[in-house]
Amino acid sequence: MGSIKMDKRFGTKAFLVCLLACRVLSGLSAQTTASGGKALSLLLHEVRQAPVIDGNLSDPCWKKAPVARDFIQRQPNEGEPATEKTEVRVCRDRKTLFIAVRCFDSQPDKIAAKVMQRDASVKGDDYFFILLDPFRRGREGYYFRSNANGAKGEGLVNSDIQRPNMDWDTIWEAKGKVDELGWTAEFAIPFRSISFDEDSDSWGIDFGRWFARKQERTKWIGFARERQWFSIEETGRIEGMEELETGKGIDFKPYASAKFVSEEGRDDFDLESGFDLFYQWTPSLGATLTFNTDFAETETDQRRVNLTRFPLFFPEKRDFFLKGAEQFSFGPAKAPLAFHSRTIGLSESGQLIDVEGGFKVTGRQGPLGVGMLGMQLDDTEIGSGEVYVGRFTYDLFEESKAGAIFTSGDPQADLDNQLTGVDLDLSSSDWWGGKSVSLHSFVMSTNDEI
Repeated sequence: MGSIKMDKRFGTKAFLVCLLACRVLSGLSAQTTASGGKALSLLLHEVRQAPVIDGNLSDPCWKKAPVARDFIQRQPNEGEPATEKTEVRVCRDRKTLFIAVRCFDSQPDKIAAKVMQRDASVKGDDYFFILLDPFRRGREGYYFRSNANGAKGEGLVNSDIQRPNMDWDTIWEAKGKVDELGWTAEFAIPFRSISFDEDSDSWGIDFGRWFARKQERTKWIGFARERQWFSIEETGRIEGMEELETGKGIDFKPYASAKFVSEEGRDDFDLESGFDLFYQWTPSLGATLTFNTDFAETETDQRRVNLTRFPLFFPEKRDFFLKGAEQFSFGPAKAPLAFHSRTIGLSESGQLIDVEGGFKVTGRQGPLGVGMLGMQLDDTEIGSGEVYVGRFTYDLFEESKAGAIFTSGDPQADLDNQLTGVDLDLSSSDWWGGKSVSLHSFVMSTNDEI
């Protein structure tokens, strides 16, 4: 029977129609404000002299920068003013967004600041974070965080996921400092490090502070408990975000490795090389090309013991796949994964499969979201080794979207696999007297052939 090619449909044409989430949340509409109903926004002007990022707020630009203040408690007393003041100043030049925060503390000697490691958990420390929504969609955005030590943490924010994806990394700076008034931190976020709409002069933004000693959470805008702590569904605004520069938009990362083995009178020398090429066509649309991909510098997984019959889920940590990963998300958070890039480059037994090359295009063009991926794996191990993914979304109304996904190829076996799916997300943060409603539905169909 081994010489006979068999066609076998073991996917059984899986048809999933799910109405997974219908949430009614009380809250405020996007960019709501305080009394008077005026939207909270900060008007930025270009500064001639950029601040020195050292945690010291004595730079001249901070004296003229607009200030966000009057933080509101989320916990423990929702809606009450913060017990200690927080003041945030924002300015920019053409290449970088600068943010400074003054976290007042009447007992500065009791400030919790132990963590130094990047992306480490800071739940036991005092910390401050920034939420950026450059497209003002209330769906995907960026998270930047620092404690008083300047321990950085950054991640991708998605409205369907409870916590930021901290496996994402980019280029930015942060420094913190403790003084007699409390503690301060300065942030510098280059525009080339994030995607944004070059035709818009307004971004969504929010700020949050965790006061460890008092177990107090405060935010500038989105303080309501009905929303996630890191939600960007309601934000303030920064205005004046025009004529921004991202440089040439080209990032070239070559690599080379050599291995020499001598045993039993035989010498073996192996030289490998490759590269990753990142090109930002526009501030909102980028492309990546990889050849003979090297994942040697990727952070290793945490060691876990599996005592169940179900496979363990490991998150993606490779830079090539993390860039623009939000464009490939499909359906609500608890839906079956239509595409998980972690399976590319690993066999079902966990052995490495060489990635010979690939390309990726991700970003947005107006209301259209685009994610396209093509990979060529070592065909001696899994047949043709070709894997293709296409994901497209289109914004509907102000907060809703419809989309489709297509995949071809199995990155872990010599199978001919295709998947197609469509999804619809209807959302409104101003429904039935200021409440929010979100409705998700999706359909997927798979087909496998040996």
